[in-house]
Amino acid sequence: MVLMKKTMKQMASDAKRKDSSQFSTYVASLRDAAKKSRQEQPLKVAELPQGARAQFIADYEQGIDALLLLLDDVDKALLEGSDKTAFAMVKKIAAQSKRSHKEFRLEWN
Repeated sequence: MVLMKKTMKQMASDAKRKDSSQFSTYVASLRDAAKKSRQEQPLKVAELPQGARAQFIADYEQGIDALLLLLDDVDKALLEGSDKTAFAMVKKIAAQSKRSHKEFRLEWN
């Protein structure tokens, strides 16, 4: 997850500077990390009642799948030569990440 956060910050910074030269590398790194994350379970699962865990995990996997689709959209935009669309997708990815982290992150006291 640390790698994903670092990569997203780099990607957002490059998007602000209108520099897409490393986007394909960022997308590949994020896609790989997302696929690995999908095979894991959030720590928060252990705090949930047994009956709520299956739905929670399904929702978590849906969030990862949504991220993967957004990454596909960035790739498509880059292949089409639409940097403007790729830059706009960075904001959507950041919003998806924020939403998912809020829902699935274990809160430490």
